[in-house]
Amino acid sequence: MVARMADRVMVMYAGYVVETGTVDEVFYRPVHPYTQGLLQCIPVPGRTAATGRLGSIKGIVPALVGDLEGCMFRNRCDYVNEACKRGDVPFNEMTERRGYKCHLPEDTCVANYAALQTEMAE
Repeated sequence: MVARMADRVMVMYAGYVVETGTVDEVFYRPVHPYTQGLLQCIPVPGRTAATGRLGSIKGIVPALVGDLEGCMFRNRCDYVNEACKRGDVPFNEMTERRGYKCHLPEDTCVANYAALQTEMAE
């Protein structure tokens, strides 16, 4: 529905913008691990078997009180590292209107998503 009605998309997690871009950029070339996980949960006509399993995002949404340091998605992310657990997470501007909030470099995020796509296809 969003892809048909919007030109730009802003993905939020726990009250923070984690990715932004055009519909094509976010839906077809997601960078943030949360956006990637969300897209794995959407059934695709002609590709998702009626009896097949949809993707899921492990864990639970964090409480938004107490220690809010570090990445809010860290307890659910498959790519968490030490930097994710402390400090402020940078918002990486890829272009003037495209970016994501993550410690991982863009090429690593893109490679992780490609591997996930291959795994889901098998």
